[in-house]
Amino acid sequence: RRAIGAVVITFNDAAHIAPTLRGLVAEVAQVVVVDLGSTDRTRATVAERFPSVLLIGLPLEAGFGAAINAGARRLDQPFFLALHGDARLHPEALERLYATLSDSRRRGACCGPRLVAPHGVVELSAGFRPTRWRRWRAAWTDLVPRWKSLKPRRKPKRVAYFAPSVRTEVDWVSGAAILVRRDAFDEVGGMDEQYFLACGDVDFCLRLRGAGWD
Repeated sequence: RRAIGAVVITFNDAAHIAPTLRGLVAEVAQVVVVDLGSTDRTRATVAERFPSVLLIGLPLEAGFGAAINAGARRLDQPFFLALHGDARLHPEALERLYATLSDSRRRGACCGPRLVAPHGVVELSAGFRPTRWRRWRAAWTDLVPRWKSLKPRRKPKRVAYFAPSVRTEVDWVSGAAILVRRDAFDEVGGMDEQYFLACGDVDFCLRLRGAGWD
């Protein structure tokens, strides 16, 4: 617990932030909430119900990358969890993530859990470097839709995203929930603040891979 801090990024998360923080404050040494210009009661909820949590306000235009960097600067733990305000960790998830990064046999910079929506559909959790072959295949898939996609679905199914059920080495993990080694974060200069949200996590992880981290 003393080795891990947390940065929670919020934007109009008044309906979600209390359950998220309730479990988190008991699991980590320090929590920083960075709010991106919420217009609901997100900030008030944090201030009133979680006085031990440091609350920072940034304009929405700053983006999620800048929010993570701002929060990380307030932490001094060797590991920190970056989490979206509407995400909740499964029991024992943080312990498993920490065990992965603290494994002395590997040079782990960051890791993430499988992401599952409230209705049970597995969401985009991780992926690989966008090689020329993968780009071509993605473009072809967009141009030629599969006939199966035309069939009506009777129940939600697992979407066609990569989200392994066992520990797997990948090129990037989603920034919705990511545990980061502080030394690695500082080595690559943190998040690139030119990304507002999409692809900022991919860029960050690929820079870590380029620096020799797992």
